[in-house]
Amino acid sequence: MIREYEICRIGVSISAPYFPEGNSDWVAFEKSNVSDSVKIECRIADTLPDPIGNFCGEIQDARVYSDGVTVSREIRMGTEDGALTFYSINNSDSSVSHFTHKSFGIMADYRFMWNSICLPQLFLRRNVFFLHASYIVVNGKAIIFSAPCGTGKSTQAALWEKYRGAVTVNGDKVGISVGKDGVFAHGVPFCGTSGICKNISAPLGAIIFIAQAHENKINKADAADSIQMLLKNTYLDFLAPDEQLRFVDLAIAMLEKVPVYSLGCTPDERAVAALETKLIAEGVM
Repeated sequence: MIREYEICRIGVSISAPYFPEGNSDWVAFEKSNVSDSVKIECRIADTLPDPIGNFCGEIQDARVYSDGVTVSREIRMGTEDGALTFYSINNSDSSVSHFTHKSFGIMADYRFMWNSICLPQLFLRRNVFFLHASYIVVNGKAIIFSAPCGTGKSTQAALWEKYRGAVTVNGDKVGISVGKDGVFAHGVPFCGTSGICKNISAPLGAIIFIAQAHENKINKADAADSIQMLLKNTYLDFLAPDEQLRFVDLAIAMLEKVPVYSLGCTPDERAVAALETKLIAEGVM
């Protein structure tokens, strides 16, 4: 079976013996006859093959190996085998993901498949990265609120929706593309537990890193601080060779066109008004 999608303006063609049910978030991203696609082949067997190359590192459930040409990225399913994906360091056109019969139903579920097939790593090679953030569109511009879980990024997005008529596109993740035509935010077909998942793209106006506060205070971040905040909140673990360098180069290119702010904010309309005033004054809105 083959299913085709367009995500962040990139064609994605996924082949597998079968697909688990429950792909409602991905339906809006389905597109036939995608061109210049990333071709991902999913294979199922009793056991996973051995990784290729030397051990690069381990973070949480991910283990990475590389021989200088191919990356082997293993995603564990608790204490058991989950998925093992092989892809080229310099080529994002194709990859092969291996699953066990036991793991496939879980790892290829559409809530988790983006991670098990290494979509963040493949898309980075096409100048796209995924950020942990709530993404809204207001007056035709994308505004992104990023922060660790539980900080209030979804609250700020909801306040903008309530008081300024913004559209919340995704409550947990956003794709950011950097290209000759500018920097764009994109809806993606995975949204954590937020349940908000729309296929909408818009020019990126600003990225706001938020923290809870008793009073609203906004500062424009310099390039060094911006990159550090982006590094902490992107869906990349930087275990593969050159991955961090690729990301930093992409972030620098983005920062030439998109401002980043830190916002200490209250959970009410005062935060909306304070940020709106700042963004209007600096020509973002």
